[in-house]
Amino acid sequence: MIRFFLALIPLLTLATISHAAEVPRFASLSADKVFLRAGPGKQYPVKLVYQQQGYPVEIIREFDHWRKIQDKDGYNGWVYKGLLSAQRTSLIEEPDIAGGTIWLKRSHESDSSKVARIEPGAILYLKECNEAWCRGSSQGITGWIERKYLWGIYEGEIIE
Repeated sequence: MIRFFLALIPLLTLATISHAAEVPRFASLSADKVFLRAGPGKQYPVKLVYQQQGYPVEIIREFDHWRKIQDKDGYNGWVYKGLLSAQRTSLIEEPDIAGGTIWLKRSHESDSSKVARIEPGAILYLKECNEAWCRGSSQGITGWIERKYLWGIYEGEIIE
């Protein structure tokens, strides 16, 4: 019997390591109204209410059915895991230069033709990302955008 439990220890350790490797990761809100709570449970007070489905967040911790998230502005707290989606989205960041315009383009080349102008703060539903560009859609328009304008994807992360 002791041998059985000793044999389980490496398996439990591997399960813990593989589970821990999933955090941090990006996700998005799956509902139009999501309560950010001070702790992992409904008994904790609401700190903030998100009201935008698809809004990207970073999962930084897990406890039971609750996920501690952080948003672009650094606000963090706990949400029920059922209110999160694995659908990858990103927020459009402010351009490097004041008054600059950000464009979705037809392909992932800087001289590619422009498809649509996209405003800072808009949500882009990601379809794929390479080292320098991401393809995504916003309000039914699909195009490519430089990664430097996106919040919600890790540096060097590839999405296929």
